Amino acid sequence: MQPANRQLLADVFFDLRPRSARRWQPIDDAPTPEKKAAAFGALFSTGNNKLAKGDFAYRLADRLTRAPDGFVVPEHLAAAIRWIAAAPGEDA
Repeated sequence: MQPANRQLLADVFFDLRPRSARRWQPIDDAPTPEKKAAAFGALFSTGNNKLAKGDFAYRLADRLTRAPDGFVVPEHLAAAIRWIAAAPGEDA
């Protein structure tokens, strides 16, 4: 998880799950960016009240279309987009 994106991701999460601070707490408590990312991923894969990835992605995309400033695209996603957008025979 990009530290610059934490508040935006939290805002979207709490839009979908307003009374779920305990589910977000492991993200805030995680000591490293890698562990924060793993805790964030667990929101979508563990528990009886799993968060639907599509619902989250839709809400995040909606927010970004209205206010994209400050969002940091993770490098692995940026690289994937560059690779997909490259012309045939062109290196991304």
